[in-house]
Parts: sequence; C-alpha cells; structure tokens
Amino acid sequence: GTSIALGSAPFIVGFYRLLIERNNPSRHWWIFSFVSIVGLLLATNLSAGFWNIAFALGAGATYAFFIYVVKLQSLNMAI
Repeated sequence: GTSIALGSAPFIVGFYRLLIERNNPSRHWWIFSFVSIVGLLLATNLSAGFWNIAFALGAGATYAFFIYVVKLQSLNMAI
C-alpha cells in the first residue's frame, strides 16, 4: 500500500496541475508517469485487493494535494 501511495503521488500532482492550472505536462512527464504506473503494477502484482489499492491511491492523492499546495505557497512567498 505504501509503495502505491508514494509512487502515485507524482503522477497525481501532474494531474492536479493539468486540471487546476490548465498546464499540460511535458512529454517527459507522460513517459515517466507511464513507466511508474507499469512499475507499480508489476511491483504490487495487484495482489493487494481492490479496496487496499483504492485506499492507497486515496492516500497518494491526499499526499499529492499537500505537495501541490506547498509548492504553490513556496512560489508565492517573498524571500
């Protein structure tokens, strides 16, 4: 579950940027997201069960939202 939550967070942050900022991710982001999804599928082998994977993705989405908001705040702070 932890690998799914942490592994899905970068992909979900890019998805947030796509939805909220209307900022299309680069080609590299799409390639590496695809590679990470394939890696997560191979690592978990989907043996965790549907609800465990769903809750782990929910945790990843929450963590990704935290990362996204912290980055927005850090860009808006004057140093």
